[in-house]
Amino acid sequence: MEAKSPAEDELAALRRRAYGRDADIGEDPRAQARLADLERQHSTREHDTSAVTRAAPPIGRATEFDASPTVDTAHGAFAASDVAHGAEDGIAATPNDPVPSASTRGRIRRALPWAIAAGAGVVAIAFGAMYVAAMTEPLVEAQLTALDGPRSGSIPPVLEQEDLDFLATADPVFVSHGRYGPLDVWSTTAPHNWQCLAVVFNSSVWRFNCTVSNLDTVADVTVDERLLPTDAPGGPIPDWSSIRFVLHDDVVDVYIARNANPDA
Repeated sequence: MEAKSPAEDELAALRRRAYGRDADIGEDPRAQARLADLERQHSTREHDTSAVTRAAPPIGRATEFDASPTVDTAHGAFAASDVAHGAEDGIAATPNDPVPSASTRGRIRRALPWAIAAGAGVVAIAFGAMYVAAMTEPLVEAQLTALDGPRSGSIPPVLEQEDLDFLATADPVFVSHGRYGPLDVWSTTAPHNWQCLAVVFNSSVWRFNCTVSNLDTVADVTVDERLLPTDAPGGPIPDWSSIRFVLHDDVVDVYIARNANPDA
């Protein structure tokens, strides 16, 4: 039988003081520190001989570390798990961050393709919505900006009396936006923060509409194709198509709703 070294004898004695029936090591800090140091040395020696064990000390009351029994702290003893943790420090350094389990890594691998697919679906929906909006938004056929003065030969609108009453003036000041085909387009202001739009053909007012200035003012007319440009961006304009003039921010946008059945 191999003889024990003085350090092993000392370790056995300290273990009896820590785990024995009359444990009193809790009242002796120096003995506690010595026991922890000897436990680390003992564990290191076992690790070096490839025979690392976590069995309870063979002397005194048999107590396994992983059961983590504690002696009544009222008598000054400390938990056996503290000693076990000290022994583990001598065996190998434990990383601070826990390593994901195999099941956790499996869930991540399974969820990742779904997350990628969901992100791609959101992007596809966004682009699809943009495409549909671009395809369904009405085409602006022309934009008529406010001119510094009327075109040569253009005569400002001559309004009916009820329109003049609404404008609260017998001589309103109109701003010319030029001409679209044979149609002259004019705008003016009215009391109470209103703006007005007039469409004129051959000195005759075809449409005169007013709205509050924070809304777009709209005037719609339906005309013969011979009165409209033949090179409109949206293509040829059939007979009795509708033209919409929209006034906003001193600019008039022109939209055309082409008649699908011009011969009906």
